[in-house]
Amino acid sequence: MSVFKRGGKYQMRRRVPRRYRGIEPRDIIWISLHTDSESIARSKADLAWAQLGFLERGWPKGRGRQGRAASAAYSQEEG
Repeated sequence: MSVFKRGGKYQMRRRVPRRYRGIEPRDIIWISLHTDSESIARSKADLAWAQLGFLERGWPKGRGRQGRAASAAYSQEEG
């Protein structure tokens, strides 16, 4: 995960794993960390990525077509 300063504030970016490209249209996810402190940005980056846990555990609650696709992708990886 990359943390860098842009426009006076830190942001993070991370590439979407290939197995989720069918449910996540972005190739790279950019998230503003709303701070000008590098140390705070680094600690916030881990939390921000964890909050996007659907990329690691399937779409929240597995609801809807995208949720089923994410759950199926995750299940294939686990199994």
